Amino acid sequence: MSLNRLSFFASVLLLAWAAMVWGNNFAGPPSERSGVTGTTCSTSGCHNDFQVNPPFGGGVNIGGLPSQWSPSTTYPLTVTVSQSGQSLFGFQMTAVDSTVAEAGSFTAGGGTKLDLGPLGGIEHSFGKAGSGSATFSFDWTSPSSSATGDVRFSVAGNAANGSGSSTGDFIYSDEVTVSAATVITQNEIFYFPLIVDGGGFKTTLFITNPSASSTPATGTITFGDFADFGGIPLVPRLLDNLDQQFATGTIDFQLAGGESRRLVSTSDSSNIGIGFATVASDIPVTGSAIVSQFSGSSVVAEASFPPSSTDRSQAIFVDEEGFLTAVSYANPSSTQTANITFKLLDPEGQIVGTEQTATLAPLNHNFQFVFQLFAESTGHIGTMQITSDVEVTVVSLRFKTDFSVFTSVSPFTLTQ
Repeated sequence: MSLNRLSFFASVLLLAWAAMVWGNNFAGPPSERSGVTGTTCSTSGCHNDFQVNPPFGGGVNIGGLPSQWSPSTTYPLTVTVSQSGQSLFGFQMTAVDSTVAEAGSFTAGGGTKLDLGPLGGIEHSFGKAGSGSATFSFDWTSPSSSATGDVRFSVAGNAANGSGSSTGDFIYSDEVTVSAATVITQNEIFYFPLIVDGGGFKTTLFITNPSASSTPATGTITFGDFADFGGIPLVPRLLDNLDQQFATGTIDFQLAGGESRRLVSTSDSSNIGIGFATVASDIPVTGSAIVSQFSGSSVVAEASFPPSSTDRSQAIFVDEEGFLTAVSYANPSSTQTANITFKLLDPEGQIVGTEQTATLAPLNHNFQFVFQLFAESTGHIGTMQITSDVEVTVVSLRFKTDFSVFTSVSPFTLTQ
C-alpha cells in the first residue's frame, strides 16, 4: 500500500475517532439523551466520569416557560448550562405529553438544531464556548389544543472542559411540567357593568348553574379596569362562601347543576375602586351583583344588578329632580376601542344641549354622573341615549342628592 493511501486511511480513522469522541460536545448528542426516558449522556456512557447532576454547584435551567401554556402560542425559551471552570457547553431538550409523544414544536435559534429522533426536541448544533456558563435561545410553539394536557419539558446539559475527550465533563438534567391553561368555550358570556370596592363600599357576586342536570358549568370571572379615582390599578380582594381568599384578576369556577357560589369584596382601603366583571362559561350560568355602602359594620344603602349583555344602541332613564343619575359603562372588547356618543333627551324625545362623545380603550371602564356630561341636566327628567361603534355594557344608578341612598336602574335597547 502506498504511503499516500496509508495517510488517507489514517486521516479517515482519525476523523472517525474525533467524531466519536467529540460528537456529543460539538455536533449534538444522539436522540433521547434529554432524560425524557431516563437516559442522559452521563448514563449512556458518553460522558460518564460523574453521575448526572454531580454536587459541584453547576446546573441546567430552562428559561421562559409559562406557568400555563395556551394553544398555538409561541414562547421564546432559553437553556443555560453552568459549571465553574468549564469552557464548552451543549444541551438537548424535549417536550412530550403524558403518552411520551412529542408535544408542540421547536424552532431552532443560533447555535441550535432540531433533533430528528422519534421524540423530536432541540439541541446544540455546535458546542458553545463560555467561561463557566452558556445560554442557548430558541422558540417552542405549543400544541393546537389544550386537550394535550400537561407538557413535560426534559433537558440535559453538558458542561465540558473542551479537551476533545469524553472525560472531565459534567452532565446536568432538569424536568419541568407545564399544564394547559383553562380554556373556556365562551359561548355563554354576561357582564356586571359595575363592581365597587373600598371607601366604605363592597360588592357581592352570586353565580349559579341553574341546570337541573348534573352537567357542570366551567367558567371564569374576569375583572377589568379595576382602578380607583386616582388612576391606581386595583384588584378586588374577594372572599367566597368557602372562605377562600382571592386577589387576582381572574377567578375560575366549576358549578354542578344547582350549585351556587358567593364572592364578597373585602377591601378596607379608603380609595374607591370601580370596575366591571366578565363572566364566561361553557354552559349557561346566571348571577347577580349587589353593591353595598357601609357605615362601620352597618349597611346604609345597596343596589342589585342583574346580568347584563352588550349593545351598540341603548339608553338609560335620567331623573335629576331631587336625585342624581350616574352611568357605569365598560368596553369588554380585548382589541377594539369604543367610540361612544351620549345624547340627552327630554320627556318629549327632544335633544337637550350638545351631544357628548368619549372613547373607551379595550377592557376599560368609566363611571360618570350625568351632570358631568351635561351641564343642562339640572332638574332634568328624560333619557340619555348611549350609542357606540363597539358593543358596550351599561348600567345606571339613581342617588339621593346627599348620596345616602341609591338604587340601580336597568338600561333598555334602542330600536330602529
